[in-house]
Amino acid sequence: MNESELNKLFDKYQNNQCTAEELRTVEDFLSSFQNNNQWNKEVHGDQNEVENRILQKIERNLDPNTKKSKSRKFISSASLLVAASISALLVLSILVYSNDHKEVDKSEVSTIIRKAGKGQKYSIVLADGTKVKLNSESTLVFPEKFTNYTREVELVGEAFFEVTENPDKPFIVKTKKLTTEVLGTSFNVRAFEKKKSVVTVVTGKVKVSTNQYEKLTSESILLLPEEQGYIDLVSNKLTKSNIELEKVISWKNNTIVFDHVSMREAADILERWYDVKITFEKSSIKECLILRSSYKNESLENVLKSLKFIQGIDYRIADNKEVVISGGICKN
Repeated sequence: MNESELNKLFDKYQNNQCTAEELRTVEDFLSSFQNNNQWNKEVHGDQNEVENRILQKIERNLDPNTKKSKSRKFISSASLLVAASISALLVLSILVYSNDHKEVDKSEVSTIIRKAGKGQKYSIVLADGTKVKLNSESTLVFPEKFTNYTREVELVGEAFFEVTENPDKPFIVKTKKLTTEVLGTSFNVRAFEKKKSVVTVVTGKVKVSTNQYEKLTSESILLLPEEQGYIDLVSNKLTKSNIELEKVISWKNNTIVFDHVSMREAADILERWYDVKITFEKSSIKECLILRSSYKNESLENVLKSLKFIQGIDYRIADNKEVVISGGICKN
C-alpha cells in the first residue's frame, strides 16, 4: 500500500467510514509500525515535540464544538488514534525518504589501506568487482564498500585497474596531481612521488583532469586505448600521446622492460622490484642509455649480468640490500 492509499484509508477512518476489513488494516499497520520502526532523534528530531505538533494540528482541525467542550487531554480516543495514525504515516515517510536519499555517513564505512613495499606486488578485488594490480612501493586507499554516487579510490605509486562497468556510478582514481574518471575500462596509473604522473588507457575511454596542485592549471583530456596522458614537467600542462602498451603494463605480468631509459631510471625500477639500494661509483654512468631489453621473472643477479654484457658496466653486491654500479664509458 502506497502513501496515497494510506492517506485515503486514514481519511475514511477519521470519518468513521471504514469497513471491518479496512479497520483491521489500519490497526495492523499501526501495530506493525510500532514494532518494526525506531525513532532516530538525530534524523527526525525530538519525538515528543514532533508528536505534540501533530496533535496540535489535529486539534485545530477538530469540530469547534468538540474543542470547546473538551480539553486537550480529554480528546476522544478515536481522535487520538487518528493522530497516532497520521504520526505513524509521517514517521514512515521520513524513514523511507531518509533511507532512499540520505548519504551514508562515511564514518560507518571502513577505509582500507593496502601498501606494497619494495619487492612486493598485490592483487586486490574491490567491493564492486573492480580488479587492481598494485605495483611495488605503491599504496591504494579505498572504502570497504562504495556507498556514494561515485566509486573513489586514492593512489600513491602505480596500479593497473580493470574497472567493473557501472554507468550510474563513475570510478575515480585520485592521485596528488591527477584525477582519472571512468565508467568501465582498463588503464594504468603511475604517480610516484617526484616522478611524472602518467595515465595509460588499455581499453575503453577515460577522462583525466588536473588537481589544484602548485602551478597546475585546471584542465582535462579524454584518452582512448593506447593513449597516455601526463603532466609535462617543463610546461606543467596536461599532455597526451600514443604509446606502446607493453612498455607501460609489462610490470603487471612480472616483466621488466627497459626501452630507451637511462641507467638512473633503470636503477629506480630495480630498487622497487628487488628491494635493494643501488649506487653509482661515477655519476656519468647514471646517464648511460639502455636501448631495449626485457626480463620476465628474472633474478636481480641475472638482470645485472645482462646489463653488464649490454652496457659494458660492472657491478658488485655489497650485501643483500646494496648494489654498487661501476665501470668506464658506456657502450651506448
